[in-house]
Amino acid sequence: MRAPYFIDYGEYRDFRYFQSDYFNLRELYNRCPQLFNNKWVIVTALDYSDFLPPGESDIYYESSEKPFKLTSPMDLPSSGCGDEYYFFDEKIDAQSLKVLTDLQPFDDVRLSDTKVAQFDKNWDQLNQIQATGYMFSGQYTTFIFKDKSSVQAFIDSAYYKGVPKIHIAEYKARIRALRNPPASANERCVKRGCKNNRIVYGVNCARHHYQMLNGNLFLGEIFDDPLPGEERRSISDGDMTNSDKVVLGITALLVISFIALIICFVLATTS
Repeated sequence: MRAPYFIDYGEYRDFRYFQSDYFNLRELYNRCPQLFNNKWVIVTALDYSDFLPPGESDIYYESSEKPFKLTSPMDLPSSGCGDEYYFFDEKIDAQSLKVLTDLQPFDDVRLSDTKVAQFDKNWDQLNQIQATGYMFSGQYTTFIFKDKSSVQAFIDSAYYKGVPKIHIAEYKARIRALRNPPASANERCVKRGCKNNRIVYGVNCARHHYQMLNGNLFLGEIFDDPLPGEERRSISDGDMTNSDKVVLGITALLVISFIALIICFVLATTS
């Protein structure tokens, strides 16, 4: 299972920033419209292709020269990666963004792992062009805004607080498909005592195939009801043969005996 999504928040100078490896720009717009609605935006890059200085790029997008006002998430062009936007309260001429030179990009830089002050030139130029917001979508999505109240409302939202757990729901959704894969018509699962048919592209039934791939992770939640012919039980316990149980008992006895010997030795040396 993938690691939890991270989500960081911080403040520096006049700006508040948050950053995550989860955010989808348009979903965030829908969740927190106060950060975007009625803002003027200039798109300075899509898919890592820079548009500034205007007209000098092989890839041309007219919004690089024509700032537009946001009224809907669908107003924002997005390639999904390498996209950069500047937000303003008032309409601005894109030519004024020519001062944005020699900036250290936020691309794939996790701000919590570095010194935010090393981006001082970025903060200076954001102030210089009077930007009220900035967004870059790369490996991580970075948002920088001046509107503290709107940012704080987002930080306090259930959506923000739930991001670190979203990976669990996504993982469950992916592996839930293993619950009922196509079964072979007349061939049983190879697990001893299992009365279910095997899946088409395997020798185990759906439950045992799932456990082979994922262990007991989410087993009770993914398979919340017994499959036909199967009792509600622990797969690992139910599949143990008598010889397995004998080996387990002997192992446990040896461990207990070893611990007892250590205790006796310690008592003997301290008396």
